[in-house]
Amino acid sequence: MPSFWRHGQWNELRARIVGGKKPTITTWINGVKISEWTETEARHPARGRIALQVHGGGSPTDYNGKFVRYRGVRVREL
Repeated sequence: MPSFWRHGQWNELRARIVGGKKPTITTWINGVKISEWTETEARHPARGRIALQVHGGGSPTDYNGKFVRYRGVRVREL
């Protein structure tokens, strides 16, 4: 597991989205920059809802004790 990840503890995710229909999206986990990319096509509306998603972790019907929790979610317009 990457050294920046705190297994079994709370981890901090930060995302910065700049731009409208083709935004640049930068993400950090526990202060370590993980990715930065600019969308190449307009796929999402410039304004609207925010969703939290987890990729992986097993079958949606059998989590084998794996789960995800969120706390302190904040959204701020810059």
